[in-house]
Amino acid sequence: MAAPPVQIPVRLDGRGAAAGSKQVTEQLVRDLKPVAIAAGAVAVAYKAISAALGTAIDFAKASVAAAAEAEESERKLVQALRARGDYTAEAVEQAKALASAIQLQTAIGDDELIQLQAQLKLMGVKNDRLAETVRATVGLAEVTGQSLGAAARTAIEDLRCESLWAA
Repeated sequence: MAAPPVQIPVRLDGRGAAAGSKQVTEQLVRDLKPVAIAAGAVAVAYKAISAALGTAIDFAKASVAAAAEAEESERKLVQALRARGDYTAEAVEQAKALASAIQLQTAIGDDELIQLQAQLKLMGVKNDRLAETVRATVGLAEVTGQSLGAAARTAIEDLRCESLWAA
């Protein structure tokens, strides 16, 4: 036969347990406070890094879009020069230099100015009169508030002369 289980009566003093629990809680709060501060700093750093990465990604997207626009503008200029039989690498470089120079003096981007030159070439402006016609167009657009395209049409009409038009 098995021996009957042994019973040991235990009494707990609730006051001692409560005091011990309070001490443990206070110690945990003291010990974990630096961890909480560090976690807060990590959260702030994460937000800053996320914002910086977002800005960098947006900048990269804008740069890629600007490069694509520049490439497209130059492609249109080359096509316009070829369509008029005026294509040379030097003509393209002169057009880009003119666009850069005018961009420094106005709020018009060089890509837009290269597109304007392509439009003017397709309208028949000779290479030797292109810079003059571009400047006249930009000035007219600024004075009248017209778009560059509308100003180009007006400038062509106003500057019409034998030396302006391709043979």
